[in-house]
Parts: sequence; structure tokens; C-alpha cells
Amino acid sequence: MIQQLLFRIKTPLLLAVVNSLAWTLLAPDLSDLLVALFNGIRFLLIFWAGFLALEESACRLWNSAAAGALVLAVDHMLVTGAVSLLKLGVAGFLGALTSFLIVVWLAMLLGALGGLLRRMSLSKGSRNRT
Repeated sequence: MIQQLLFRIKTPLLLAVVNSLAWTLLAPDLSDLLVALFNGIRFLLIFWAGFLALEESACRLWNSAAAGALVLAVDHMLVTGAVSLLKLGVAGFLGALTSFLIVVWLAMLLGALGGLLRRMSLSKGSRNRT
């Protein structure tokens, strides 16, 4: 099950890593507009992962919510957490972990909304075929 989910959302996961690396490397020099752009990309990737996670209309939206949380975990915990650990030590990693725990519900909500959109498009497509 988890392997299938990872396979379906591999592109948003990889793009999340690239986005997070760019954000981490450029963060001190970014304007507010670019910070908003990086976060907007993060939100779109989470939504897209939720959309891709729903394979058929009978699948549960929890799969999409989990996909959203997984993209945020890779983005925020793997990349940002690792960089924070290297720069600031354990306190930096714990800061990344804390902020992840605070916003993971938002990632799950966005992923579920992506899955809901996918479910609606799948059910609309099946109605059009009959």
C-alpha cells in the first residue's frame, strides 16, 4: 500500500525536495514575495499529491491526507530539518519538528481537498461514460 502511494506521488515528492533545497539555500536573501512563492509552490505540491493519491473514486480520502502529510514531511523534516540540524544542532532540528507538528493538519487538509477534487472528477467521468 505505501509503495503504491509513494509511486503515485513520486513527482510531487521530488519537486518538494527541489523546492525545499532552493528555499533553504536562498532563504537569507529572499524578499517577501519570493517567500510567498515558495510557500505557494509547497501548498500546490501537497494538493497535487493528494489528487494523485486517490486512484479511484472508491479510495479513502485518508490516502490523500496521508500523501499531503508525507510531502510536508519530506519537504520540512527531511530537507529543512537536516539543514537545521547541521546549522543549529539538535535545537534546530527540534524547531523544524515542532513547526511540522503544528502545520501537519494543514497539509492533510490540502491533500484531502486534492483527493476530493480527484474523486469528483472521477465520478463525473464515470457518469459521462454511461
